[in-house]
Amino acid sequence: MLINRYRRDFKEIFELNKRRIRECIGPNPRIEHFGSTSVPGLPGKGVIDIIIGFKDKAQLSAAARKLSSIGYFISKRGQRARGSRIFLSSRRGESGIGDVHLHLVPEKSEDFKMALMFRNRLRRDKALREYYIRIKREAARAAKGRREFYTELKSEFVEKVSKLS
Repeated sequence: MLINRYRRDFKEIFELNKRRIRECIGPNPRIEHFGSTSVPGLPGKGVIDIIIGFKDKAQLSAAARKLSSIGYFISKRGQRARGSRIFLSSRRGESGIGDVHLHLVPEKSEDFKMALMFRNRLRRDKALREYYIRIKREAARAAKGRREFYTELKSEFVEKVSKLS
């Protein structure tokens, strides 16, 4: 697993995809940038993670079909790893630098709340960000390219920070 430097164009890539998503599925779902690329200065895999929160869980499947029509691919492998959310990728072979991952979830779900809580805490707290960078680098070394293992190694920290009150 390679941890890459933060790039200033991550926000621009997010905004471009957000416009495409809005044109495809309309103005109602909440579209947020999360993950490492949403935190200025934070290194990561270089994948733009976008979480899309829907008022009604029943809207997820229809939105996924529409997003598939504009070049996002439903990932069967990604679905197994992500429980109830619908996961799409901008590439069939998900993931390389600049890849975009869409996570479709109910807006009131814990997934949605925790993703934004984690992002916001990292944006505000430099010491927390620096500690997370160390965790990411250690996890990347230990995972030796195995993405699911890398995610698992970071998960305890992510959950703890996401649930802090």
